[in-house]
Amino acid sequence: MWGDRHLVASGLAWALCAVTAVLVFADLVLGIQTLGRPLPALFEFRWFEALFALTALGFSLVGALIVGRQPDNRLGWLACATGLLTSAYVFAQSYAAYAIYAHPGALLGGEWMAWFRTWSWYPAASLMLVLVPLLFPDGHLPSHRWRPVVWVIVAMSGLYCLVTAVTVDPIGVSLPAWLIASTPKVTGMAQVGCIVAAAGAVVFRYRSASTVVRQQIKWLAVFAVLEAALWIVSLVPAFFIYHVAPYRVPVLEILIPLALLGLPLAIGIAVFRYRLYEVDVVIARGVVYGALAVFVTLSYVAVVGGAGLIVGGRFNLVLSVIVIGAVAVAFQPVRERAERLAARLIYGRRGSPYEVLASLTTQTSDAESVDEVLRGVAAAVAHGVGATAVRVALFLPGGVNRTGAWPAGATPDPAARRARIGRADAPIGEVEITLPPGESLGEPEERLLAAVAAQADVSLRRLRLAAELAERVDELAASRTRMAQAEERGRRRLERDLHDGVQQEVVALIAKLRLARIQIQRDPTRVDSTLQEAQGEARQMLTDLRELARGIHPAVLGSRGLVEAIEAVAARMPIGVSVDADDRVRSSRYAEEIEGAAYFTVTEGLANVLKHSGASEASVIVSAADSGITLRLADNGCGFDPDGGAHTGLRGLRDRLEAVGGSLRIDSGSGGTMLAAILPARPRSLG
Repeated sequence: MWGDRHLVASGLAWALCAVTAVLVFADLVLGIQTLGRPLPALFEFRWFEALFALTALGFSLVGALIVGRQPDNRLGWLACATGLLTSAYVFAQSYAAYAIYAHPGALLGGEWMAWFRTWSWYPAASLMLVLVPLLFPDGHLPSHRWRPVVWVIVAMSGLYCLVTAVTVDPIGVSLPAWLIASTPKVTGMAQVGCIVAAAGAVVFRYRSASTVVRQQIKWLAVFAVLEAALWIVSLVPAFFIYHVAPYRVPVLEILIPLALLGLPLAIGIAVFRYRLYEVDVVIARGVVYGALAVFVTLSYVAVVGGAGLIVGGRFNLVLSVIVIGAVAVAFQPVRERAERLAARLIYGRRGSPYEVLASLTTQTSDAESVDEVLRGVAAAVAHGVGATAVRVALFLPGGVNRTGAWPAGATPDPAARRARIGRADAPIGEVEITLPPGESLGEPEERLLAAVAAQADVSLRRLRLAAELAERVDELAASRTRMAQAEERGRRRLERDLHDGVQQEVVALIAKLRLARIQIQRDPTRVDSTLQEAQGEARQMLTDLRELARGIHPAVLGSRGLVEAIEAVAARMPIGVSVDADDRVRSSRYAEEIEGAAYFTVTEGLANVLKHSGASEASVIVSAADSGITLRLADNGCGFDPDGGAHTGLRGLRDRLEAVGGSLRIDSGSGGTMLAAILPARPRSLG
């Protein structure tokens, strides 16, 4: 059902457009036939009439397109009505001129066409200059307070049409003289007031509109302001030089209808949002070129006119050269000022995209720290999009972020617009933008934000790498310090173990041998038992030395490899420990520092299992990849918090692994602990 209504509405709109096209074509044909004929001034067919007819066709075409694509937008029907009524008016004028003045009697109904022309212009102008701006761009009034403007213009249109239509020939009804005399004045002033009110409605809508609607209004405003400016410029030559109507001034009689022809073009661009945001470029160039044209013209008039009074009005070549030189010298400064004025009109307090990117390049290249770059990016974004606050975050490894804000001290805003810096799958930062209430980012701001993010990506990646390297250097320095401290503690422990263990056994053995030597002289029968005791103590001392040496570097690790050394440790554990290693690890020998780090990672891990976990069993898995060795030690104990407490033993393991290019990861919970280590698979040197 809705589809049928849409098709009917679209078909009707295009039918009206076709009628308008026929009327415009007929107007042009009849108008051309009157060229060169003596006609009253109001019936002449010149540039203005020809181009004005094309304006009617433009309104009708745009209206049909709007109805076809946006059937709920009443602006489409309004544009169709504007085009149809305007084309009927210009056709009636050309028909009457042809039938009454150019070729009298050639066509019937010339008087009725002249009658239609006398009153139809008022509603056509009201539609074009009042109702279209009021309902632009969505077909609704800005608010209910603007309804009286509609009521007034409709009432005035009805009054003007009724009084004028019944009082002029061929009807010629007699009405009170005061009514006939006052109607044009009252309705004329009312129409001017409604036009001003419609312009105020456009300004009101612009101030409270979103970014997209503002861009739409800009397109309409460009041609409306241009049209008004041309009419204002035409007043002086029309009344003081040529003594004609303003739209009959040479050159301006072409420019005025051409600017009016831009109104339906602007409506189409705005409603369909085709290249909507290029209006800023149009405005900028218009301001610059207009300012330059005014400057050149005023300079020539001022210099030539003023100097001409001195030389008596005669042509002077030297004076002309001086004028050209003065204009050439001042041209560039005036152009720069005009460009700044255009940028001010378009961007307001915001910076142009070029200024923003240039400022960002300078700030990021001169910055000496991460915080300076982040503050520079935040300031550039705020300057470019007109934000009230901007925060820029740099994501660092380990979940630590660095943040810069503009203005300083800006707090996070949950409702702020956020944009990622870097690749979507791996961002390195984020921009948080807080806009004024009711504002949103338009397409130019989005493009500028993307350009700023792309440029900031390079600087932030460089700074992130520098921060990572600095953190890595600090961590390596701390690791080296901890390793040196651990080595010193190990040396002292070894010294203590030798002093308290083996050294005491050696002293006892020496004493036992001294006793045996004395017994040889005094009691030879007891020498044998004393030597046997000494022999036993020597064996125990040898066993203790081997255990001590195994803690430094086990012999089985050097002779049989990593897996068998781990299996030997597992066999001595008081709980069940399973060892699983793939054939590639069993058959390979790795560098001594790699095997040593892997071995002591397992032994320290198993020692922690016995001391802290309360586990009943554990498992060790050793596997090899293309470029590394993976160790996994798991138990079924109570678990612990890897991030809490000192855990000096785990930190020592991590330092040992990182010293050889490895890494350590610990996952622990109520179901147990899993320690995973990765080491580079460097082969053992044959030397």
